[in-house]
Formats: sequence, structure tokens, C-alpha cells
Amino acid sequence: MTDGLSQLAQRGRRTRDIPPPRNPARTAPVQLAPAQPAPPPEATEAAEPQSSSPTPNVDQPAQQPDATPRAKPKTDLKVVTVYLEQDDDSFLETITHTGRTSQPKTAISRSAVVRLALERLHAQMSPEQIVDELRPRGDSTTTGRKRR
Repeated sequence: MTDGLSQLAQRGRRTRDIPPPRNPARTAPVQLAPAQPAPPPEATEAAEPQSSSPTPNVDQPAQQPDATPRAKPKTDLKVVTVYLEQDDDSFLETITHTGRTSQPKTAISRSAVVRLALERLHAQMSPEQIVDELRPRGDSTTTGRKRR
């Protein structure tokens, strides 16, 4: 009888070596060119010849700016924990599901719904009004964790 360790040594190595990478890691960071903003539509229209117009000196009415509100520029978001009751969580899931099944499909995150609610709350109530509204709902008058 032979020893099990000697049998393993006789078999040799059965796994293959991992080859070196074909593309080695970069030593210097890649410099990306800044994205060029698209030119405003007025600039592209002015550059096009207007051959369909019978008189080139006719003043055209100025375009009215859009009446739709512009989206706020994206800022860095802060990760926070929010505790919700089961009914509120189910409502958020229903909103997300409705966005997925509507036409056109829209990805609605729970965070987006909470941000919308906070924007509306900020527009409708002052911080003092919110505190006055929530004060009767509080369980205790103390802050911090319970002590034993």
C-alpha cells in the first residue's frame, strides 16, 4: 500500500495555470475630453438657408419659451435610512409597478417618489407647521434611545 500523499504527488498537477492578462493594467489614468453641449435650436435654424420664404427680410415672430418647468439639475444624493409602515411601503411598490406597466413604461424608483413628496411638502408647509402636525403623533417627549 502506498501513502495517499505520495499518490497525489505522482499524479502531478491537474489544474492549468492562468495565463497573464493580454491587456495589462494602466499606469496612468485615461484623460477624457469634456462633452460638448448641443447648440441651441435657434442657432441651427439661423444657419440654415430659408429658400422657401418669398421675402428674406420679413420679421418672424419670436419663439416663446417653454411654459413647462425645467427639471432641477442633478446633484449628489445623500444616502439616508427611512422607516416606513407596511401600508406606505406597499403604496410605494404600487407606484413603481404602475410605472413599469404603463405605456410608455417609466422607471419610477421609491426614492424618486419620496423626493417628490418632500418637494411638495416643502412647497406647502413650513418646518414649524410640520413639527406642529407631527407633535401629537410622537410616542415620547424625550430624544435618544431608551435607557434601562
